[in-house]
Parts: sequence; C-alpha cells; structure tokens
Amino acid sequence: MLGVNEVLLIKISYVVLGLLFLNSARKKVKKPYLHFIALKDYKMFSQLSILNIVSPLLIAAELLLALLLLVTIYSTLAFLLGIILQVFNLVLIVGNLNTESNNNCGCFEMNMPKKVTTKHLAINMSILVFLIVIYCFEYRINNWM
Repeated sequence: MLGVNEVLLIKISYVVLGLLFLNSARKKVKKPYLHFIALKDYKMFSQLSILNIVSPLLIAAELLLALLLLVTIYSTLAFLLGIILQVFNLVLIVGNLNTESNNNCGCFEMNMPKKVTTKHLAINMSILVFLIVIYCFEYRINNWM
C-alpha cells in the first residue's frame, strides 16, 4: 500500500508533466498550420499527404497525453503515449541538430525549435527520463506493497 506522501509526490509529478505538455499542445492547437510548416521544415516526411495526417495526429496525441497526465488515472496509457511522443520528438531533434529552419516560426520551442541545439536535445531527454522515472516509481511501489 502506498503512503500518502508517495501518492502525493507521484500525482504532483504527473500534473507538472501534464501542464508542460498542455502548454505545448495549446500552442499547437492555436497555430496548427504553423505546426504543419515547422514539421515540414524538419524534412522527416517526404510526402505532403503523410504530413497532412501526421501533423494533426501529433497535436491530438500531445493534447491527449496532457489530459491523461493531469487526470493521473490512466498512468500506463499516459506512459506509453508519452514514450512514443518523446521518442518521435527526439528523432526530430537528433535529425536536425545544429540546423536552423527557414519557415519555422519558433513557436514550438520545446519540440520543434527554429534553431535546434543540444539544449533542446537535453530538455527532451530530461522529459523522457522524468516520465520513465515517475512511472517506474509508481509501478514499483504499487507492485511491491
């Protein structure tokens, strides 16, 4: 059985991550076309038809992740979705490290900055590690007691 302090720490950690993803998703929901253009600038998808599908799906997935983290009930689903999104973001960042996009507005600093640096790589790696640590901590305590 989890103690009150451990549960509170886990819930607060999920909410902090949820707010981080909610802020990022909010920017993308406000400017979906600019998100599309920024994603296009990263040159991960060669066909626009695929990009037309992927761009809104990424926005929806990030918004869903934020809501799941804020609700703090479906931690396994949030964990899996968070891993998928963060690995995708890391692939984008690593593939464009030390490059500057021409058409990127710079509106999505966390995941798709105008100029990609090792700072952005470190931030996204930290988010991924934080997500893994929180989930593992919750999983271990729930299955240990």
